[in-house]
Amino acid sequence: MKLNKKDQSFILLIIATLVIFYSIYSLFSYLFFTATFHRSDVSKVITEISSKQTQEWFNTTRPLKNADLKNRVILLNFWSYDCVDCESTILKIKRLELQHGSKLTVIGVHSGNTSNKNESQEIIKSILKNNITYPVVNDINLKIGNDFEIKKLPSLVLINAHGAIEKTYVTEKEIANIDTDVEDLVAEFKYKISHKALPIFLEENAVTANVLSFPSKLEYAKLFNYKSRQVPAIFIANSGKNNIVIINLLGEIILKIGAESGGFKDGSFDEAAFNYPKGLLYNDGKLYIADTGNNALREINFETEKVTTLIGSGERGDVIKKTTNAEDFNLADPSDIEFSSDHKNIIIANSGSHQLLAYNLKDKKVSILAGNGSDGNEDGEYPDNSLSQISDIAVYGENIYLVDSKFSSLRVLKESGKIETLANGKETGSLSRPTGLMVDDTGAYITDAASQSVKRYEFSSGKINNFIGARERGDNIGSASSTQFNEPNGIIAILNQFYISDSNNNRIISVNRGGLEVDLFEVMPPLKLSKEGFLQYLPNLQKSDNLVVAADKEISVKISLEGGWKINEKGPSFINLLEFKKDKQADLVASFDWSSIRDENVKLTKLTSGKNYTLQGVIYYCEDKKNSLCYVKSYEQKVAADDGEKQDTVTIKLGN
Repeated sequence: MKLNKKDQSFILLIIATLVIFYSIYSLFSYLFFTATFHRSDVSKVITEISSKQTQEWFNTTRPLKNADLKNRVILLNFWSYDCVDCESTILKIKRLELQHGSKLTVIGVHSGNTSNKNESQEIIKSILKNNITYPVVNDINLKIGNDFEIKKLPSLVLINAHGAIEKTYVTEKEIANIDTDVEDLVAEFKYKISHKALPIFLEENAVTANVLSFPSKLEYAKLFNYKSRQVPAIFIANSGKNNIVIINLLGEIILKIGAESGGFKDGSFDEAAFNYPKGLLYNDGKLYIADTGNNALREINFETEKVTTLIGSGERGDVIKKTTNAEDFNLADPSDIEFSSDHKNIIIANSGSHQLLAYNLKDKKVSILAGNGSDGNEDGEYPDNSLSQISDIAVYGENIYLVDSKFSSLRVLKESGKIETLANGKETGSLSRPTGLMVDDTGAYITDAASQSVKRYEFSSGKINNFIGARERGDNIGSASSTQFNEPNGIIAILNQFYISDSNNNRIISVNRGGLEVDLFEVMPPLKLSKEGFLQYLPNLQKSDNLVVAADKEISVKISLEGGWKINEKGPSFINLLEFKKDKQADLVASFDWSSIRDENVKLTKLTSGKNYTLQGVIYYCEDKKNSLCYVKSYEQKVAADDGEKQDTVTIKLGN
């Protein structure tokens, strides 16, 4: 039926009226939402500190604004770099991020007590150490925490897409059960959630790389069997890079195992992935790993060159009540492992369930040694004893010694099955936040991350004394009393030497047991050309722009260092000149070692016009002071020669 002009006009009028009403409704809705959003709970994250001071943000290109937080399901993580319980919560958040992707926005709120520059540096180190990839704001003066009424750390606050608080999670049990609430909220707002990318720039992209990255636990093998070789070796849980580094006693890297990106995957040494590995244990061609972030016990078999999982599916387990099959069991933030005195069991510090467990290597069952699952420090026999944050364990004789970072205590599980507290730092002040432990006939040696020192417990007197460390955060290496640490962790003894992982300084410290001389134990990767002519390993690669130099003329290579830096004369630095024969194959033309680099005597042979060359090398350099921390930089630059070019110098720039 054909409408007359009057009906057509009427319909157009109705449509126009509806469009106008919808536009007015949308405008008022937008204005109302904007006004209410600025008064919503989430707006408390964006706050003014003072008229002269703005918020300090990390992992971002700029401070976040209220507009960035609209239409998002947001999880606020209130934490601090020195919080004992916060680490497991960060691991929990990583799993939530992996599950929900851009549907969940996480913001870290660092709730420290000071606003000095040093704290900013420690926040950055903690972000790197825990591989935090979401925005973090420094809650200066605790204003955000007070606005959200945060009473303890860690605490999580879940906020809906309207900017209103859904729930606050404080206790360990509440945080453990957050998954369902996040899943329900994401489903409720799935059509409203903004997927617009936040202005992320990770802190890891702004720092100079090091060979080690937040090393934690150490292990020693008197004879490490690998590819028909038997050598003494030190195993390093390179936690910040999610891999295992194996070195000889000269500090040279023998092998690296695990993808640096992290994950949970078995397979070959290159394919396998770990998530914040810590405790290590070696015996008879096998290395066992407490894979903390994956809540798993892993095994590296050096004969088959494979990584397998003995316990765990990646999910965080609960408190164990009875002996169970390993295949049906998940660990909870395992921090360390040791062999029982008869080597039939692997003892597991299952920190997340506050228990000591035993994994029987023969029957593949997991049983309870101590800890009823409650977060406490009661002595006695199981089930009347309780444990808390077990950070390290050591077996000596028939006893199992352990340090508890939450209750600042040194404890022992006797052969009788009874737990006894040897030293309670909360009461005496002798320990603050113990993280590492080594026990022998001379005492118990404890790394203390809060007092930045190594302590010694004397069995005869029952006293704890400062052993090594100036008891202040820093990186100076000097005498036993002046050396500074930044969260020391693992400690082992080899003959007359202690080796200590100085975690936040990304280094290993060695200490002579006799005279207590302290030195930096440098870890250096051996670098060799593959059959294709390219370097197999390029740490911290710096690619420079293509360069054209004069043909048939001697070319000098100059290394330009920023003020305060020097070439590391102990490092195996070198520069190679390669000539490309094919797209994926090159021949070595000339090679210059560390002595040529030190003496500034790197001069290239005359280059031929029309041929394609590449300079590749690795250079070790340090701050120009005694026992300074050193860095490694890989360098690569394509070079061409031209008859008409006059330039006869190649400059490599290095600095912090």
